Amino acid sequence: MNTFFVMFVRVAGLMLMILAGYAARKKEILNEASTRALSLLLMTFIYPASIYSSIVGSFTLPEILHLWKLPVFEAMIMLIGFLAAIPLLFVFSKHNILERRMFHYQCTLMNFIFMPLPLVLMLLGERGVALLSLAFIGGESTVWTLGVLALSGGLKLNQLKKIFNMPFIAILLGLGTLVIEHFCPFMKPSGDTAFSLVTSTLLTVLKSFGGATVGISMVVAGSGMATLELKSILSRFNLTLASMRLLVIPLIAIGVLHLLPLEKEPLLVLSIVAMMPSSVSSVAYARALGGDVDTASAAILLTHLGCLFTAPLFYSIFC
Repeated sequence: MNTFFVMFVRVAGLMLMILAGYAARKKEILNEASTRALSLLLMTFIYPASIYSSIVGSFTLPEILHLWKLPVFEAMIMLIGFLAAIPLLFVFSKHNILERRMFHYQCTLMNFIFMPLPLVLMLLGERGVALLSLAFIGGESTVWTLGVLALSGGLKLNQLKKIFNMPFIAILLGLGTLVIEHFCPFMKPSGDTAFSLVTSTLLTVLKSFGGATVGISMVVAGSGMATLELKSILSRFNLTLASMRLLVIPLIAIGVLHLLPLEKEPLLVLSIVAMMPSSVSSVAYARALGGDVDTASAAILLTHLGCLFTAPLFYSIFC
């Protein structure tokens, strides 16, 4: 079957889940408070459970040490976007500073978790989720360093503490568990001991609980998109931003990734991350850090619609 068509159908499937969240918000099944509560539940409990169970269930300590390139190269992808946007900030010098800073932010960061998550799950199973979770370390670190630098024009040390959120802590706990299992094999969740029964049951529960991550994350994204206020969405400024996010930056990043010493699975995961549209949470970051909400909203809508075609295109060519 045609690779482009297969990937198109998979990305379109994600859009259906987003559409469910959009419809729920429009029909007032969800509102601002309930959407925020769902997002908090997702990031505090459900996604961390998925991260922990995926890492512990998919890897050993030597494998993790071998995969140190994942977070480093994910951060590299975002650095490419950060640098690629700088010349265009001068091209659009007549736009106000907040618009240009949001342009820079959107070129730097993409939706590096919730959009690629169901795709890597479909392509690589639980191991794909674990690989993406490891790469998350690099992405989340970049949000509070290059992301803040692009959006606010400066970086304060106290903002770095926001890196240590629940998903990041779940990664650390998962890595800590693998260290313990490596040096104390009797503590692995296998065998006939009572301890093994408890640990294997806990891992099964966390895996089941974390299984809700994809559905809830897409519903939250759709609910957030239902409230976007868009002005002059098809302006040259916004179309250039969408082209950078979906075409230019992925092309450079995937090209660089293919020149690096990466195995097939990590290369696939990082390539999919590079193809992704703008992060839906960029509107929340814009409000929190005084950024331009209209530019963020336009980028979200344009890049999510465009991703239906660009992601399958890049996947069929490079993956």
